[in-house]
Amino acid sequence: MALSERARAHYAERTKTRREDRLIAWREARDAHLEATKWRCEIGPLLAAADIGAYRQCAGRADTCHHALARGMGGSSDDSELLSTCPPCHAWTEANPRLAELIGAKVRHGS
Repeated sequence: MALSERARAHYAERTKTRREDRLIAWREARDAHLEATKWRCEIGPLLAAADIGAYRQCAGRADTCHHALARGMGGSSDDSELLSTCPPCHAWTEANPRLAELIGAKVRHGS
């Protein structure tokens, strides 16, 4: 059964609104976490403690947050699941998921 044009428009608007609401909630959670950590990268010190050379690239000042457990795998934007991060450390974390897991910057689904 095909949706009417009106029903399709309503569904599209509702979906857009939910997406916008999630984006606003994410921005609020991110900004609150960055403020709480005083905009300091939390991944750089983990890399340094593990003596992984990538910490030398750490910019120190965080500009975003990393989800320890990806939202698509059941994670959330709760403060306890976020790590403030600078661009170089965030890129390293995404490029090296196994090492990131070992230093505590990433959690495997189901762990």
